[in-house]
Amino acid sequence: MIKKYIPDILFIIFFLSIAVLVAGKPDINLNLRPAQVNPPKTDKKEQITKIIRSISVPHKMLEERNIFAIDGSYTTSGAGTAVSLPEGSCTLIGILHGEEKKAVFREHTGSVVTLTVGGKLSDGYIITEISSVSVKVEKGQERRELKIFDVNNYEPAKKRKI
Repeated sequence: MIKKYIPDILFIIFFLSIAVLVAGKPDINLNLRPAQVNPPKTDKKEQITKIIRSISVPHKMLEERNIFAIDGSYTTSGAGTAVSLPEGSCTLIGILHGEEKKAVFREHTGSVVTLTVGGKLSDGYIITEISSVSVKVEKGQERRELKIFDVNNYEPAKKRKI
């Protein structure tokens, strides 16, 4: 069976020996020095000011376009108009216990706000009381209690028989 592969083995050995003979040593001359490049004789301050002028952008262009807005303007889309917020636009996500209690809310925009008693939410409610798991807020005559763990349809897990 090995006689079948003898031509293939000889072929591989032949090409490997040719590759070794052709490769040889790398020819690097370490005595050569790099060519000297003479820069044009101009004042360095002039060169720097030319580079800065070519790169810098006028402030007016930056002030006119807001890079964080889709339309590029600094005004909000509802400027001057009253926007009604959806019911429950602020969600109570935590209460911090420290020197004074603080309530942590997530607003309808997604931003997180920390407020103390007397603080005003974005939807107009004012915090009147902060307890360990709930916050009482009021807006005019309307009063609400926001809870951290507001579970509506809670059913305890049933024990399985093993």
